[in-house]
Amino acid sequence: MADPQIEVLAVTCPDGDVHVRVFVDGVERDDFVIHAVDAGAGHTREDWNETTEWVRTREEYSLAFREAVVEARQDPPGSEYIEEDH
Repeated sequence: MADPQIEVLAVTCPDGDVHVRVFVDGVERDDFVIHAVDAGAGHTREDWNETTEWVRTREEYSLAFREAVVEARQDPPGSEYIEEDH
């Protein structure tokens, strides 16, 4: 059995929502939940650590997701926009 092909289209508004469409083996699905953690502009390092620590402690997220968030804490995409606390 071949691995499923999962395609995700995320259309992002810089100051608003992210609209996501998911396709599995070419069929659009709407039965999914998205958990996004975004370093984003305007965050301080303290904010980022607080956000990722909050996710790490939430048991409703899978262990794999929580571990990935902890890993991403070190060097997240967009980290150049995280302001260091002064």
